[in-house]
Amino acid sequence: MSPPLKGELPAQAALFTVAAGRTMQRPLEVRAPSAGEVVVQVAGSALGAAPGAEISGVVVAAGEAAGEWLGRRVVVPRILPCGECDRCRRTRCFSCDQQAQRGPVATHETVPARYLLSLEPPLWPEGVALWQMAALADAAAVAYAALVRAQLGPGDLCAIIGAGVRGRLAARLARAMGAQVVMVESDPALRERISAAGLDVREVIEGHAMDGVAARARLAAVAQESGAARLEFRIVETTGTPAGRRRALDLLGPGDTAALLSGSDEGEVTVPLGAVVDEEAQIVGVPACHPDLYPELAARVVRGELLLEGEVRARPFTDLAEALAGVRTGHIRELPILVPAV
Repeated sequence: MSPPLKGELPAQAALFTVAAGRTMQRPLEVRAPSAGEVVVQVAGSALGAAPGAEISGVVVAAGEAAGEWLGRRVVVPRILPCGECDRCRRTRCFSCDQQAQRGPVATHETVPARYLLSLEPPLWPEGVALWQMAALADAAAVAYAALVRAQLGPGDLCAIIGAGVRGRLAARLARAMGAQVVMVESDPALRERISAAGLDVREVIEGHAMDGVAARARLAAVAQESGAARLEFRIVETTGTPAGRRRALDLLGPGDTAALLSGSDEGEVTVPLGAVVDEEAQIVGVPACHPDLYPELAARVVRGELLLEGEVRARPFTDLAEALAGVRTGHIRELPILVPAV
């Protein structure tokens, strides 16, 4: 006997994959939700750290215990932990071994309702399209998680490594949290984009122009000029590359905290353990954002503290291969978000 269902399963659905550099589309049989699950019709699927697992959309069907979600606009966090295991109870949800398995890029997805972010008022930002909110599923959320994990506070100086989408979103959030921001970026085009995006930063340091000692000295000077509340810096590495991580660790000094976002595992990075221990510095890994932080993040969009326009770009689902290639080669500077064909 089929479980009770509220709403209806889609008559047509599709999933998209890439083969030989081309987008492949095939029919998808949407799994009926269990009691605590829902089916989300995807409005936007962001191509960030985990394509297919960073979505926003509308709940079109729900199990009997999740009926209140039917018809709601939602963001689905990239990581969906079980919420019950020992690791989850200690807020280590990223290492939960019972996480919901996320599928490939698709027009619909069946997911647990427990950690969905409802975008209904008061968390609905007027003038923002639902597809754009897919950026919250990871790109904006992991940046926010890094700032929270680094214990950023008003008046702090925050050095953000990388001016890609995650770096620019992190800069906006850090300013909204009352911090002074310095950005470190080697790519001239991305440095220009900082200004074009209207980011309120104290200074932009060319990544290859200074060694670690000189760059840290410059941070100290900026902190003194700005009247920073604390001498310790908060360093957020957003590129996920070995070069970016090395730069973050080069800047690490007494009492500083470096938050490293997820990225490539290629290339070795030497961790200065002696300096970390002797100087009471901290290094924290931030693979994703805890679902409990998502309502705070959405509220910042509603208040206009986090602007998504200009940082995201809509592409049809059928452009999956081209969009992924553009991300990997660095040709696309905005976050591509796949949307249904109009």
